[in-house]
Amino acid sequence: MPKIKPFRGLFFSEEVEIKKVVTPPYDVITPRMKEEFLKRSPFNVVRLILPEGPEEAKKTLLAWLKKGVLKREEEPSIYPYKQVFSYDGKTYTRWGFIALVELEDQALKEHENTMEEVVSERFTLLKITGIQTGEIFSLYQDAKGEIEKTFKALEGEKPKFELTDDEGVKHQLWTLKEPSLISFLQEKLQEQRLLIADGHHRLKAAKALRNYLGIKDEDSPFNYVSMYLTDLLSEGLLILPVHRIVYGVEETSIMRKIREFFKVKETSFDLALEAHRKGEALVLFSKKGNPKLLFPLKDLPIPPHLEGVDSVLVDQLLLEETGGKISFTKDREEALRALCEGADMVFLLRGVKREVLERVVEKGEIMPKKSTYFYPKVLTGLVFYQLFEADCEVDT
Repeated sequence: MPKIKPFRGLFFSEEVEIKKVVTPPYDVITPRMKEEFLKRSPFNVVRLILPEGPEEAKKTLLAWLKKGVLKREEEPSIYPYKQVFSYDGKTYTRWGFIALVELEDQALKEHENTMEEVVSERFTLLKITGIQTGEIFSLYQDAKGEIEKTFKALEGEKPKFELTDDEGVKHQLWTLKEPSLISFLQEKLQEQRLLIADGHHRLKAAKALRNYLGIKDEDSPFNYVSMYLTDLLSEGLLILPVHRIVYGVEETSIMRKIREFFKVKETSFDLALEAHRKGEALVLFSKKGNPKLLFPLKDLPIPPHLEGVDSVLVDQLLLEETGGKISFTKDREEALRALCEGADMVFLLRGVKREVLERVVEKGEIMPKKSTYFYPKVLTGLVFYQLFEADCEVDT
């Protein structure tokens, strides 16, 4: 099923301090974060992934290549990637690897809605620069953990890159050239379909460029995309909720809908947070009144396999057609602070369980945007996939 192969990645040279040039994926970078990244280094990757315009990104890329800021790997390789991090007082380890994966629809399973304007923007950036800015985050299943055991053997070797990011996550990246190990990975995954966890817009942009060029050759570089692959069954894969911050909609205006679809229980601030931490209920906070625990009723007007997806309950049953503005955050404290900064309501959602995610995907359902937050994110800037030289534009 998924055709996986090594590639000659582009890397920042050893003269560049890697910690100062990498960032999280483009879609979680706020304007304030962007300004900070721009100050850190003249070579920070934010200049490529969130440029003032695609032509500016192309100019930057060409300058970096000319100066030797970016260098290409000598041999086609696959790139094992280890992350060590803490969450809610517990330490986790997650292994994955970066490789090229064929853009074959039957091998790739998507689960979230996308926005056409974002796909168009990513498509234009890819078409003009020829470089893929950030890996698609995908999931496989390895019940015996054989792939992770293979990577653990690398721990005695010095990684190509090693750093701790702003959230305290430790990142290590190795270069794997051994043909027998690469063949092992290819064989282990050949019967699987990969679940796209993150990067739906970039995936669609890559497909759009291939289709735009009319590529039919299966081995064409335009028929591949750089992916980070990790085990869905890994303890180190955390699926966090994305909370809804609502502006322009008062609680009283949608209370009838809330009571139509939920059992409602008013409670104190502390008990509401405790209930949310335990995953007992969705929680509604507003500028007026006490916090409310929301328990979904049975036989809701949604497909049965979408039960357990809180974003469907809130977005489709409560907020649709209200005309309000919605902001998103994975940070519970940030969501609650928004109430003091002008928001009308905050819905604290629960994370989508793995079995629910699998069920949704197998049924071919698509969840609302920002339904899941896979943590930790994969850093952008550790390795790049270059489809073509930026000074040789694709046919337009």
